[in-house]
Amino acid sequence: MELNEEETSLTLPTIEVGQLVVIRSYAFFSIAVIVEASEPITQQMLVVSVSRRAKS
Repeated sequence: MELNEEETSLTLPTIEVGQLVVIRSYAFFSIAVIVEASEPITQQMLVVSVSRRAKS
């Protein structure tokens, strides 16, 4: 049985764990400083801009 993208997509809840300040922005990455966090930040976490957050 083949699965297409629509059948395998999943939307996870947005959970805020901290805030950061972007120091320098480049084409493919940015340098930032974490200024506040309620738990350790890991490499698996997705960082998104407040303006790009999903509206609920």
